[in-house]
Amino acid sequence: MSGARNYLIIGSSRGIGLGLVQQILTRYPSANVYATARDVTKATDLQSLAALNKDRLHLITADATDPNSIKAAAAEISQKTDSLDHVIYNAGILKGVGRNILDVGIEPLKENLETNVFGAYYSAVEFTPFLRNSKFERKSLVLLSSNFGSMAQADVLFKLKSAAFGTDFEPTAMYNISKTTLNRLGKELDQLLRPEGIPVLLVHPGMVKTDMNPFGEIEIEESVNGIVDVIGKDSVAEKMLYVGWNAWNDVINPAFPKTDVNNFILFQHYFITKMDCASPASTCTISEDGQGMEIEPKKRASNLPIPDTNTAEGTIDHVFDILDKYSHPFILVGHVALRWMGCSSSVDAGFDLVVRAGQFPDIVNSLVETGLWTTYDSFKVLEFFKSDASRQSPEYIDERRLIEYLYEADAVLRWGGTEGIGFSYMRLWTDETYHIDINASPLVEVPELYPWTPFLVEMEFHPALRHDDG
Repeated sequence: MSGARNYLIIGSSRGIGLGLVQQILTRYPSANVYATARDVTKATDLQSLAALNKDRLHLITADATDPNSIKAAAAEISQKTDSLDHVIYNAGILKGVGRNILDVGIEPLKENLETNVFGAYYSAVEFTPFLRNSKFERKSLVLLSSNFGSMAQADVLFKLKSAAFGTDFEPTAMYNISKTTLNRLGKELDQLLRPEGIPVLLVHPGMVKTDMNPFGEIEIEESVNGIVDVIGKDSVAEKMLYVGWNAWNDVINPAFPKTDVNNFILFQHYFITKMDCASPASTCTISEDGQGMEIEPKKRASNLPIPDTNTAEGTIDHVFDILDKYSHPFILVGHVALRWMGCSSSVDAGFDLVVRAGQFPDIVNSLVETGLWTTYDSFKVLEFFKSDASRQSPEYIDERRLIEYLYEADAVLRWGGTEGIGFSYMRLWTDETYHIDINASPLVEVPELYPWTPFLVEMEFHPALRHDDG
C-alpha cells in the first residue's frame, strides 16, 4: 500500500475508524486521508489529528444512513481529487442485543441494516467512480464485517453466546442478520468490480475493545495494524474476499479462529456491572503533574474472585456510610449507572455521583478525611497537557479525553486506598449541575448487590428455582 495516495474512511470519529486514520497517517507520510463523521464539529479526536496533519487529513461530514449525505460527501471530495485508492466502509452499529428475535421488534433490525448494509451500498455507489479513476494497482473497496455474520459458524457462535448470556436464543440476532447481508453485498460487488481491477474485501477486525464492545480480546491498535497490512497485500490476483485482521483467510468457512467462550463471558459483563466488585474496565491513573501514567489492562471475568456474601464488604461501603451520615441517597449516574441497569455503555477509570449542592463541600471533605481519597486538580493536569508539545501526538488522545471529562465535574477525587476498587476516580456533580432536584425526585430502593463470577449450571440445579420471593 506504499504507493497508495488517497484513502477514504467512512465512520472515523472513534474506535476502529479513528484507529485506521491514525495508522495510515503514521505509516504513510505522503498519504492523504478523507475521514467522515456524522458531525465533524463533535469529532474532537479527529479534529486533533487534523490539526497535527494539516493538508493531509480532510474531515467530511456524512451520515452513512442518508444517501443524499453520502452524495454530498462525494461532491465535496471531488473538489480535491477525482480518484481514491482505497475506500474503507467502517460505519456500524449494534442494536437489539439481548432480546429474543421475535420479541425485540423490527426497529433494531431496520437500524442495523440502515447503517451496516444500506450505508455500505450508498458508499459503494458514490465512491466506486473514484476507485475506477485510480491508477493504483492494489486499489480496493473494503467493508468492515464480522464473523457474527458467518453462516458456517452460526451454530458454534449460537452455543457460545447463548451460554454466556444465559439464554435459549441468539442474543445478537439482529446484528448477525445485518452482517450476513453485508457479506452477501460484498460478494455481489466483488463479482462486479474485480474484473475491473477493484477487488472487494470483507474484513473481520477481531474481537476489538471499543465503545461497542469494551471487553473485546484485542486492542484497537493491534486490529488496525493488521487491517492496514491486509489491505496493503490485497490485489486482484490474491482472490481474497473474506479475511481476518490477522491475515487469516478462509472464504469457504469464514470463522474467527480465536473465538472461545471467554469472549462471550466478557459480553455478559458488558451488560451487567456490579459496583461491589472490581470493574473490568481499564484503570488509568494520571499523576498530578501529568508526568506519570499507568494503565492496568482489563481483567477477564473469569479472574474475578468469588466473595463470601455472608461476610464480604463492598469496596465502596465507606461512601455509603458517609452519605448515610448526611441522610443523603446514593445517586449513581453516567456510564457506570447505565451498565448497572443493563444498558450497553462503555466505562472509563471513574464513576459518577450526584450530591446536593448544599451538602457538597461537607460530603467531599468527609470522603477525603477517610484517607482513601485525595482531591485531584484536573484543571492543572489539563493545562499541562495543553501546554506540553510532546502530549499533542495522537498516542495521548485517550488520556486527554479522560482528563477533559474529569475537568467537567464539580469535584474529582482520586482513589488512594491500598485495596483496588476497579476505579481510579470518583467524579462528583452537584444536583444543580445535573439539573435535577434530589429532594423532589422519587427514590427507588435497590437490592443489595454481590459480585459473582459467571458460570454455567444445569437448569435443574439453578439456585433461583428454589426461591420463594419471586
